[in-house]
Amino acid sequence: MSFVVLTELLCGCRAADILFDSFASDGRININHFFEAIWSSGLHRSDPRLRECFFHLRKLQDAEGSVDRSTFHRCVTGFVSLILKALQGRFVIPDFSTFTEETQKLFSRCRQLSSVQEKESMDSSKWGVSICTVDGQRYVQLITRLSLGDWAGSQLLAEMSWPLVYGVAVDLLGSDLIHRYVAVETYSSHSSPFTLTKTGIPHSPLTETGAIVTTSLLQLAGRLCAEEEEKYDSVSDGRHRDRTGCFAVDRLIGRVRDFQRKRISSDSSVADALSQSSSKTTLCRRGAKILSVHRSDTTLADFSPVISPASATSHDPDKDAELIDCIKTEDLNRLTELHQQGADLRLQDAAGCTLVHHAVEAASKDILKYLIDNVPTSHLDVTEKQTGETALHKAASLRQRSICHFLVEAGASLMKTDLQGETPKHRAEKADDQELSEYLENRQHYQMIQREDHETAV
Repeated sequence: MSFVVLTELLCGCRAADILFDSFASDGRININHFFEAIWSSGLHRSDPRLRECFFHLRKLQDAEGSVDRSTFHRCVTGFVSLILKALQGRFVIPDFSTFTEETQKLFSRCRQLSSVQEKESMDSSKWGVSICTVDGQRYVQLITRLSLGDWAGSQLLAEMSWPLVYGVAVDLLGSDLIHRYVAVETYSSHSSPFTLTKTGIPHSPLTETGAIVTTSLLQLAGRLCAEEEEKYDSVSDGRHRDRTGCFAVDRLIGRVRDFQRKRISSDSSVADALSQSSSKTTLCRRGAKILSVHRSDTTLADFSPVISPASATSHDPDKDAELIDCIKTEDLNRLTELHQQGADLRLQDAAGCTLVHHAVEAASKDILKYLIDNVPTSHLDVTEKQTGETALHKAASLRQRSICHFLVEAGASLMKTDLQGETPKHRAEKADDQELSEYLENRQHYQMIQREDHETAV
């Protein structure tokens, strides 16, 4: 379809009418066809500038996925300028499909190139690229020598994460606080990255020690938040602001949205050094928290004060096993009794599964309701280690509509992705449950709008 006739459009109603006439058939316009033309320009489906327009058109479409002129006009008013720009190819990359094809060809030619090796902590067969223009056009691709499109795995950022962490920390906490614990000297000439200044702090935020301390200070940004997820959202928001309008690049270098799995990888040598010790009090003698760092798999959630084995509290393995058994046998009375005796309902097994995960597997609505009433909302979004699935992902895969409804109404995130980059809605689609998929999609848009309204109010 040619869009040359749209070049000289006037604003407002006339523009919306001509848009409608360009796509309409028998007085109605198919919403899927309309938006596919927009997405082909490089804009992503999560683009916040079109979120409201997309949401209302999908909500008001008929059974065949189409709307009439009046409905279309009401929904696109206010978005016509961006839509026309996309359809006319007036973005930085006019022909985005050709750009994508050429980029893939370059991948094939250059696949033997690899970045700096990180010993055993990095798979040298993987490499990736993430592109986002100032218009919001996005291209993300990770290639391995064995498969094409395997971009969902987390990537080791190493030194690349240091300026990012520093910028977010300064934005959230202010430079005065950060530089109480990290100096701003030029890159240290000392042989050891653990050498401190005369005042006992790291020389720069762009060294291993400086990056570790700066990351630990990010915890302070989340102390005003009631839930863990809000803490990570605040970090993600800071990253978005630092990009000065280059928004919504949620899959930056292997889907590092909200730091996918909230992960910032440390250099191997630093992680090795810290993982062998239960206390490193000389890292910063002025109050910064010392971190527990796990080699090449460090997450923001891991940045907590190191606890020595002598003082660490431990669960009762027998009671933990009994808790899980109560759920598998749907014994709500015994579960309630154990909880009243002090059992922790936030228990996770060796695979990272929570009791909520087990309740979903058992399809026990009563037990699930009890758990929802007695665990923090953030606990509903805890993920399994192997798959990155939340309880809602699992329920959607099993086509458990009532359980999905309970979890969504309790505040479970519909936007959280597993390690394959899939949301619960995608899981419902794979399970061939179209009704559940549509429900999750509608609630997802509502949740996104609700969060955006909350952020605007704040």
